[in-house]
Amino acid sequence: MHSSTIFKFCFLLQLLATALSRCHPDDQKALLQIQKDLNNPPALSSWKTTTDCCRHWKGVGCDTAKTHRVNFLILDNIEGPLLPIPPSIATLPYLNSIQFGLANFIGPIPRSLLNLTNLKYLSITRTLLSGTIPEFLSEITTLTELDLSYNNLTGEIPASLSRLSHLEILSLESNSLSRPIPDIFNSFPNLTTLSLSSNELSGKIPKSMGNTNAWFLNLDHNKLEGDASMLFGWKKDKLTTIDLSHNKLAFDFGKVKFSRELQIMDLSHNEIYGNIPEGLAAVGSLAWLDVSYNNLCGKIPSGLSSIANANSFAYNKCLCGSPLPNCTLSRCHPDDQKALLQIQKDLNNPSALSSWKTTTDCCRHWKGVQCDRAKTHRVNFLTLDHIDQHLPIPPSIATLPYLNTIQLGPANFTGPIPRSLLNLTNLKYLQITSTLLSGTIPEFLTQITTLTDLDLSFNHLTGQIPASLSRLSHLESLNLGFNKLSGPIPDIFNSFPNFTFLWLSSNQLSGKIPKSMGNINAVYLNLDHNNLEGDASLLFGSKNNTLTLNLSHNKLAFDLGKVKFPNNLQELDLSHNEIYGNIPQQLTTVGDMISFTLDLSYNELCGKIPTGGALSNIGASAYAHNKCLCGSPLPSCTSRRSF
Repeated sequence: MHSSTIFKFCFLLQLLATALSRCHPDDQKALLQIQKDLNNPPALSSWKTTTDCCRHWKGVGCDTAKTHRVNFLILDNIEGPLLPIPPSIATLPYLNSIQFGLANFIGPIPRSLLNLTNLKYLSITRTLLSGTIPEFLSEITTLTELDLSYNNLTGEIPASLSRLSHLEILSLESNSLSRPIPDIFNSFPNLTTLSLSSNELSGKIPKSMGNTNAWFLNLDHNKLEGDASMLFGWKKDKLTTIDLSHNKLAFDFGKVKFSRELQIMDLSHNEIYGNIPEGLAAVGSLAWLDVSYNNLCGKIPSGLSSIANANSFAYNKCLCGSPLPNCTLSRCHPDDQKALLQIQKDLNNPSALSSWKTTTDCCRHWKGVQCDRAKTHRVNFLTLDHIDQHLPIPPSIATLPYLNTIQLGPANFTGPIPRSLLNLTNLKYLQITSTLLSGTIPEFLTQITTLTDLDLSFNHLTGQIPASLSRLSHLESLNLGFNKLSGPIPDIFNSFPNFTFLWLSSNQLSGKIPKSMGNINAVYLNLDHNNLEGDASLLFGSKNNTLTLNLSHNKLAFDLGKVKFPNNLQELDLSHNEIYGNIPQQLTTVGDMISFTLDLSYNELCGKIPTGGALSNIGASAYAHNKCLCGSPLPSCTSRRSF
């Protein structure tokens, strides 16, 4: 063989060896120790010494461009005995991305993480970890993303997190964190996402939070109070989603200015006062609005009724005008007052209903009660929340015949969903959420054919989703998330021609996505954290109106390269599935490059990542742990070129 030919052949072999990025022996040793420390769980059954850890070990990724060392690690669905996070993780010195989740990890966050001096992305979520957020995390100054959501963490948010000056994403939601939020947000010039929801945080919102230009801000379900107006402003040109609901915030809403990019705003369940400013109706991108359960007054600006129904404005001091009744007064009907007083008695006169007094008008002064001021002048809205005693839903609710809206929860209601609801023949909106209700979704609900909105989320419901729900032909919104529902999703969605909202996440649903679900044109569709499998491509299409689509944490498998995306898509999460193929160029043309969010991590995708447009601001973590994706923001495709 000619010497030049031999040289070229050897050179190509060397390039190929580099491209394959064989597992470094030190990394293999460290990974095998982690496997041993976790008692060899089934989730790590692919970790075998006979295969290459860089290419065949589930949850392991290597830097194929430079170091050829393990830099991505995911440990999820770790079942078996309760164990701490293994300290042997710290013996992988090149790690820059860690994701631990859906695992039986216990104990505190380990100090051994300090040894990972290249760490940028740290996600420990949906585990049994407890203790406080450790101060030592603030010494990992390379961090750009910190996600500690859905754990059992307590204590306060440490002010020392201000040292993480490169932080872009901070998520501490769904823990038991308490005390005020520290005034640290001037330290994060690149912060895009902040979620502190579902904790026990108290006090006022720090002023520095008003200086961020994050696009996603979620503080809901805490005990925050005082002024939140600094979070708004027309100069907040990147803010697309803000959720401050279920707090004790109080400020003059009439003086607030809004970002032109605002799409989703939930301020419900606070003590916000003033009027709804005319400027809100001018926000053309607004797709979701809820200001219910506040102290707002005055006429609703024209134009908002096209994006929000009456429930979005319900239970305020004196709001009126479309979509609520016109601005006239209504006095409490004696029969309705009698029924309400019986409900109060059945609930043992809870403090939450202390405003229900015979000396005042139930239509204007009783918390959680509203009347139809345009036609019947009867009670048509009722909410019962923060009922602390463990009691069943009182059957006396059914003695309010003109009710069209019921909202029950958060409250300690127990037992099954009561059959007495069948007597409410005008019921359109039924929400029973964040209670202790158990049992199955009863078949009799399908006889309330007037229903347009059904929300049974955050309860303890079991069994299957009944196929008889197909009788609810007027249904526009169905929310069954965060229960223990199982079995396949019934093929019923051709029955709902006006469907806009579907949330079935965080259950135990299995099987394939029914074909009829592909025929709905919902704005919001969320099926994450189930056991669904097979093809989900039927949920896509360029003509769909979908803004948010979340199918993450399932077992779905289809060719993403053949999918067409909705033109106005703003949020897409397909992570933690078995989706294959390439990322189509058309994805760059959807939504808005400032507000678009994407997560395709932990799949079987391959090929070069398209650039530009909606993908311009998407970070590497959105593509991590795939089969062979390459190109910005991941390493270049040169090291993966075939010969």
